[in-house]
Amino acid sequence: MTDAKKIRQGRLFAVIGIFIMAVGSFMACLSNTGSGINTGNILLILSLALTTYGFTYWRP
Repeated sequence: MTDAKKIRQGRLFAVIGIFIMAVGSFMACLSNTGSGINTGNILLILSLALTTYGFTYWRP
């Protein structure tokens, strides 16, 4: 994979991860049900993995 393609892919993963982090944090904090809280926590863990991978290749 070329460097430009890795940077573009990293930027995409970082932006998607940040968006998922926002959704997951609101779900985990504002949900009244246990399943909503667990879904928010799972989204937060997924977003951590995505942003870590994304910012490994793209450093703004």
